Amino acid sequence: QTLARDLADSGITVNAYAPGIVKTPMMFDIAHEVGKNAGKDDEKYAVEYYYNKFGRKLNLHDPKTFDEKIWWLKFNYHNQLLTKCADKYLVREYIKEQGLEHILNDLYAVYDDVSEIKCIDHLPEKFYLKCNHVSGGNVACFDKKVFDLEKAKKKLSWYMNINQYYITREWQYKNIKPKIICEKFLENNDSKPLVDYKFYCFNGNPQMVLIKHGTAKIDGSHEDAHLQYENYYDMRLKPLNITDNSQILSENEVIFPSNYQEMKKYATVLAEPFPFVRVDFYEINKKIIFGELTFTCAGGCHNYNPLEFNEKLGSYLDLSKISLYE
Repeated sequence: QTLARDLADSGITVNAYAPGIVKTPMMFDIAHEVGKNAGKDDEKYAVEYYYNKFGRKLNLHDPKTFDEKIWWLKFNYHNQLLTKCADKYLVREYIKEQGLEHILNDLYAVYDDVSEIKCIDHLPEKFYLKCNHVSGGNVACFDKKVFDLEKAKKKLSWYMNINQYYITREWQYKNIKPKIICEKFLENNDSKPLVDYKFYCFNGNPQMVLIKHGTAKIDGSHEDAHLQYENYYDMRLKPLNITDNSQILSENEVIFPSNYQEMKKYATVLAEPFPFVRVDFYEINKKIIFGELTFTCAGGCHNYNPLEFNEKLGSYLDLSKISLYE
């Protein structure tokens, strides 16, 4: 439109071609409205979405698989503590309440709006900016001297307009008040890669750990699943020989945590109130750092190979105990 106005006096007509959807707050507002007004209740949406993705039926009346139970929890388990703990800022309160403040990453600043980020002179040379209310809304600063703050603010502004609930129907995100937090940039002194240690906890008990390399891109956003490397283990660190879209690391490439037993203990403490939660940690220079709590991992859309593992994992989650957690 701007170009058309500029050239109109010269009698030049401007035609433009848009190759696809442009990531703008307006686009997401439209997407939200479409999602809300599509006329589909939660169950119909879930069944159709899952079938279109995997070609398999989703049974929400008598859920058996891990995915089915995650979707059931999405629609039926609305404990207010989920909202607090899905919030990347407020979850820090929960960690402190459990006596684990020492595993929190350093927090430099908190902003209610992108416009509040006016100067970074007081920040260290490297840091992370993260939206508290959405998955993947991160920006990494590797060198403050060349950091494009305005570009980062535009990206963060886009994420600040997202309500993930309307995209994935994950209830815990619906009522989070968007903020931006600034945290310490995590890296090892020996240049080893940053590794995620993800404990899958069912009814308060860790049952499986996922060791994952390459979760984040260099800019801090989430890497595509097929470019990540991950291995699943039981709680004795015995390989489970399953995959879920990502690539497998050879055993000599896997970096096992030196503080594994402590991680397992912390995961048990943090998981105690919840029917299911994935508790994520890092180990930075031999020190455990808390990552996040995830209640509906992958949105209940896992592509496990072998397929039977989805039902085995689901057997660990006893929905009959749900009243204990309300």
